[in-house]
Formats: sequence, structure tokens, C-alpha cells
Amino acid sequence: MALQASGSALLPSLPDPAPRYELAAVAADLRHLEGFLGSVGEEEPDPQGDPERARLLRLTRRTVRRVRKLAAELEAALGEGR
Repeated sequence: MALQASGSALLPSLPDPAPRYELAAVAADLRHLEGFLGSVGEEEPDPQGDPERARLLRLTRRTVRRVRKLAAELEAALGEGR
């Protein structure tokens, strides 16, 4: 919807440089995702030893670290251009 409304009366045009604002929105979304994944990753493994659950929780924790790093890189790059 945002892309369709871009430039219309519903959504005003962004001032230049538009990529800066778009990347700032991406960084904010990544921070939100980081928090959500972090809450999922805080779950304890199944006490009965479900290997699939344990594997997914490990994957979630690794993903949180990658998302955190990517968000920090975007934020740092956006901060340098100010």
C-alpha cells in the first residue's frame, strides 16, 4: 500500500535523500524484529528433550545476533551521513 500511495495525496513525497528515510525505517523494523526474536529465543528448551525445538531455539538466538548486527550497521551508516 505504501508503494502504491507514494506520491499521492495519501502519502506525501519524502524530501531528498529518500533512501535515508527508507533505510531508517528498515533499521527500525530490524530492531522490532530483534526484540520479537529475542523473546522467542528466551524460551527454554523442552524439558523432555525435543531436539527439533532445541534446534529452532538455537537458530533463533543466532538470528537475533545477525539481525542486531545488521541494524547496528545501518544505524551507524545513517549516523555518518548526518
